[in-house]
Amino acid sequence: MKTLYHFLFLCLMLTACTSKTSETQTSEKVDTVSVSPDPSVEIASTVQDYIEKLSASEGLTAVKSESGWGFINDQGTIVIPCQYSAVSVFTNGRAVVTAGDSQDWREAYQYIDVKGKSLGNFFVNLQGKVDCEKTSLVGTNESGERYASYNLSNCPDGTQTYQYQGWEWGNENVYYPNTTIKDVIETLANSQNEHAGIFKKFNGEPMEFKEGEYNVNFSVKKNEDNSYSEVSLSITSDSNGTNYLFSTDSNGALVRKDYGS
Repeated sequence: MKTLYHFLFLCLMLTACTSKTSETQTSEKVDTVSVSPDPSVEIASTVQDYIEKLSASEGLTAVKSESGWGFINDQGTIVIPCQYSAVSVFTNGRAVVTAGDSQDWREAYQYIDVKGKSLGNFFVNLQGKVDCEKTSLVGTNESGERYASYNLSNCPDGTQTYQYQGWEWGNENVYYPNTTIKDVIETLANSQNEHAGIFKKFNGEPMEFKEGEYNVNFSVKKNEDNSYSEVSLSITSDSNGTNYLFSTDSNGALVRKDYGS
């Protein structure tokens, strides 16, 4: 009879241990999954599900999936869909993201709030303010690989700057609302620009010359009043090159484009 009691006691203990182990395994499995009450919201079990991620800021982390960049909260739930080609981190409740497919860089970036609602374009008139607004975005380059960075600046005097740096090349566009090509070239000639010495040699006419290892070419287009409508500068060597293009838009404002590798 004692043997029978011992056997039944061992069976009960074994059943209790097995049940407890099963509950523990189930609990551990549930802890690895985020659950959302809204079935339309994407869910991520771990941040490793994403191709890239930025540092968390103000409770939101920018992440990149195959469909683009978006934002997840601290629980891993997507709160702003992955649909942008470039994003900044959140600062003071706002982030800057790409806005649609605009080909004009001055219309291609907008502010959003923590729910993804548009707060208007980044490049707006800041007249009356003291400081420039600046931000940096991380995105995808033209081939869809690696990082590309975008630095934007919008100043109260109307000067707006866009800088792009990809894996192999970069470019910079600057919009000047109240100046001339001649004034900008003179400013560059007396600045810390790496090609200031070349700009100093420009005499207002098309010209070609050698500057060290570089071949320099200025081409010029003029208006009827003899003012510049376009000036381009090419600085090339056997290994790399830099190009500047100064032109005026339909409103007479000057746009400077720099690009090179």
